[in-house]
Amino acid sequence: DGIHTEEDILEMAQMIQGAEAYYLQKFRAAPKLLNPSFQEKRPPTDLFLENIRNRCLEYVKICEIR
Repeated sequence: DGIHTEEDILEMAQMIQGAEAYYLQKFRAAPKLLNPSFQEKRPPTDLFLENIRNRCLEYVKICEIR
């Protein structure tokens, strides 16, 4: 289970429609998190991020994965 769904990410891209850039970044669990339940979260796959990046380009000029 990730933090954001595909629909969440697309909704955020729609909210900033026309923006110059939108950056996507994988979640990485750290040893100490403010919310310990996040330790169980899984980062999205590279394929997931690439697919969503391409869809976000409908709303923003540049969408990159960090």
